[in-house]
Amino acid sequence: MMGEEKSIPGTLKKALRILEFVASGESACTLSEISSALDIPKPTVYRLINGLVLNGYILQDTNKRFQLGYKLLVLGGVVRQKSVIRQVALPFLKELQQLTNETVHLTVPDGKYGVYLEKLESSNAIRLWTTVGAKLPLTVGASMRAILAFLPEKKREEIIAEHNSKLTASTFNKSQLKKVMQETRKNHYTISFGEADSGAVALAAPVLDNQNTAVAAVSVAGPAGRFTQEKLAKWMPEVKRCADKIMKALFV
Repeated sequence: MMGEEKSIPGTLKKALRILEFVASGESACTLSEISSALDIPKPTVYRLINGLVLNGYILQDTNKRFQLGYKLLVLGGVVRQKSVIRQVALPFLKELQQLTNETVHLTVPDGKYGVYLEKLESSNAIRLWTTVGAKLPLTVGASMRAILAFLPEKKREEIIAEHNSKLTASTFNKSQLKKVMQETRKNHYTISFGEADSGAVALAAPVLDNQNTAVAAVSVAGPAGRFTQEKLAKWMPEVKRCADKIMKALFV
């Protein structure tokens, strides 16, 4: 079956692991660091990474350190432009952004992470710093948790059991996560106060398919100082309405 990991050839699997390791680092890494972290012999790493460099997927700097190449930026742009969810959601996201004048995200699941597929900026001088393509654990932040709450129960429990991310002092622990999962499933929305970014607030609602499983989440986010209780009460129904419009356009 095509989706099974065991069907991936060993060489390709190693090359993908190298690519993912380089992508996960905050700074460029050396061949030795890659070899040690992935437990792949240096000659193998050298051979595979040389192919990735030649094809533009990885860049090598003058200090012989490796970082992601621009080819991935090009491919990421193609994926984003051709995404059916993004194309369907964009008009509704624009409506929500114009209504709130805050940053609006469309987030999609990617394994144990959520990825920002679209971002519409606020016109305010002080904005939330996020980038399209950035990933966060599904256990951290409103848009990520809106997805996690509506994944199949077994997968949801596995992700919560492995949760050890502590991005800020406000990041939930496992016990808090389990409680907020119940609330999110009941209310079909969730709110984050500084979990991923201190001083930021986000409201999010899931986009569900016909099996009640999250395929995306819509969120409005910005600096806490602008997110008064009055605005939270006013905007949450709009966020839920936006997610519902996207769901109906995709699946009804």
